[in-house]
Amino acid sequence: TQENLSQASSSSLPVTRGVVEALRSEHDQDILAKRLASELALSDVLGKATL
Repeated sequence: TQENLSQASSSSLPVTRGVVEALRSEHDQDILAKRLASELALSDVLGKATL
């Protein structure tokens, strides 16, 4: 749902339905999902640090 996508997103890095669908079609889905989670966490930390 849109609410779940919003919760998974950071303020500067939105997670869209297209991103989720692209991940589903990748052979390295697990690795890419972990990388996305890492990038989202970093984006969130950097966003909070600039406040």
